[in-house]
Amino acid sequence: MNPKIKICCISSIAEANMALSYGASAIGLVGKMPSGPGPIEDDLIKSIAITIPPPIGTFLLTCETSAEQIITHHKRTFTNTIQLVDELPEKDYAVLNKSGRTAEADAAMKAAMPLANMQELHQYGRQLLQQKKAKEALEVFKLNAQKNPNNFTTYMGLARGLSATGDYKTALKNVQLALPLAPNKPSKDIAEDMKKKLSEGRDVN
Repeated sequence: MNPKIKICCISSIAEANMALSYGASAIGLVGKMPSGPGPIEDDLIKSIAITIPPPIGTFLLTCETSAEQIITHHKRTFTNTIQLVDELPEKDYAVLNKSGRTAEADAAMKAAMPLANMQELHQYGRQLLQQKKAKEALEVFKLNAQKNPNNFTTYMGLARGLSATGDYKTALKNVQLALPLAPNKPSKDIAEDMKKKLSEGRDVN
C-alpha cells in the first residue's frame, strides 16, 4: 500500500513548493467560505495552481451550491480537482458528471502549462480561441508572454487574446511591438493585416 498525502489550506506558492518537497501528492486550495480558516482569493488560487506540475492534484474547496457556479469557479482557478463542501441536488451531480470529460481535459492541459514551451502554449491559446473561450485563451497568452517576453509569437498571441475580449487598443499596442520582431515577410504581413484591422476597431480572430 502506498498512501497519498494531500496538504490543505495552501496560501502561497512557497507553501505549495514546501508541500511538494515533503512528498505531497495533492494540495488543497480553499476558496471563499462563509466561515473557517484558510480561504484565499481566486486569483491567488490560480497563481498557485498554474505552477504545480502534473500529476500533482490541485483541489479547489468550493462552497458554491449549483453545478453552473461550481464549474465556473473551477475554470476560474485553473485547478484540476473539485472538492465540495455541501451536498448538491441530484440533478446538479448529473450536470457535473456530463461536463466532467471536458473539465478533465481542460484541467490536464492547465496542469501541463508550466512545462509547455512557447509554441505549445501559443497553440493551446489559439485552440481555446477556436472554442470561443476568449478569457481562458487570454490567460494562456499572458502566461506565455511572462515566460517568453519580448518575442514576436507571444506579442501576437497577446494581441489575439486581447482582441477576442474586445480590448482592441491594447491588442494594437502588442501588434506594434511584434512588428519589428517579425522573423520573415509572411509573419510581418500577418502582423500588418492585424494592425490594420485593429486600427479600424475590428477583431483579428
